[in-house]
Amino acid sequence: MPHVFANEYWVFLTFLVANSPMTPTEPVSLTYAVVEFLRPISHRLGSPSEDDQFSHYLYGRGQEIYRAQIVENSPWLREMIHMWKKANSEDDDSDEKYWQQHIKHYIFWFHDSTFECLARGYEVHTYHETEDAVVEKIIRRLLKG
Repeated sequence: MPHVFANEYWVFLTFLVANSPMTPTEPVSLTYAVVEFLRPISHRLGSPSEDDQFSHYLYGRGQEIYRAQIVENSPWLREMIHMWKKANSEDDDSDEKYWQQHIKHYIFWFHDSTFECLARGYEVHTYHETEDAVVEKIIRRLLKG
């Protein structure tokens, strides 16, 4: 099950690596991936699950479940650009071009949910530790800023 930790400046997505056993009832070390999104603009976690993926607005556009992917020609990014321009009464296209060139739409398909993030980039770290130890590292990073 994925977890998201975020504040105004940071977004971290963590999940068990595929070949790890199911979550045990007692603390043991497992392999977790932690994805740190660089300069995030927006993120969301929720439906659809794998069973309902056909209802996702990207269904049929080459996206595959259980994969991390970049969405090309993102409708969500276009929507965010439009909202930003409207809020700032901007007619200048320079910021729009910047957004289109530097901000990417990342999507992760999981069993029971989908995670999406608009960000400039990402870094991936893996940890073979208990879930509590991984969460503690993320929280320290969030608070440190």
